[in-house]
Amino acid sequence: MNGSERLVIENVHKTMGAVRALAGVSVAVPRGTVHGIIGHNGSGKSTLVKILAGVMPADEGSYLMEAGEGAARTARAPRVAAVFQDLGLAEDMSVFDNLLANYFRRNKLGFISMKPERARARAVMAGGGLNLPLDLEAGRLPEAERVMLCVARAMMRAGVALGNGFGSHDAGADLLVMDEPTSSLPREELERFRGLVKRLRDETGVTTLIVTHNPTDIGAFCDGFTALKNGQVLCTQEAGGVTLAMLAKLMAGQSAIVEDAAEAAAGAAPLSQS
Repeated sequence: MNGSERLVIENVHKTMGAVRALAGVSVAVPRGTVHGIIGHNGSGKSTLVKILAGVMPADEGSYLMEAGEGAARTARAPRVAAVFQDLGLAEDMSVFDNLLANYFRRNKLGFISMKPERARARAVMAGGGLNLPLDLEAGRLPEAERVMLCVARAMMRAGVALGNGFGSHDAGADLLVMDEPTSSLPREELERFRGLVKRLRDETGVTTLIVTHNPTDIGAFCDGFTALKNGQVLCTQEAGGVTLAMLAKLMAGQSAIVEDAAEAAAGAAPLSQS
């Protein structure tokens, strides 16, 4: 991993019918950091995530992992794993099948050995703090466990390991994007999720982009954030020193607060309620 590597989203546009969802979005995110995406409903947050994940194409613009400067600059397409709002679980399939679908490992003869694959599935979940019955139908899981299962699945596809986890694989990604993962989590599960995100940042090199409506998420685990308004970047800055009140106004698309937020971040004051 190149320490100077960063995700560079440049001049991304997307129009859907008569709606201009994104209009020249540009953001740079250092590799190995957690970056929040905030904004009011319809600001373009989910559209940006879907473009990064390859669900829909951009009309214009690029998103690349870049390293170096000037003539020494290199760029490549990011390898992306994602957690979407609709989660994308096959509810009539087991936890095991949802977790490893299309990601089973084969031996030299091309066969799948189920015993080591089930052990790998348990290790995947353990890395995310989960202990679910592998044969339980996903549709029977509580909402919080469904969310955490999808996070564990994305971690596996991103090829990141925590503790005595599952290790990386050839299809590993370097960018993990999550669309509103905390919206349905009760307080206890929210704290577990936040701890997991911080461990991912501290123990792996994966870059994480998280769309959130919860301003406390920014102070809890984000290194920086971008506020969108009507498909455009309102501001991009470090998370330190920005108050919850300022974040709430940015989420509502109040551009008058941007200068105050930037000044607060420069002062490095702690995140607070006012």
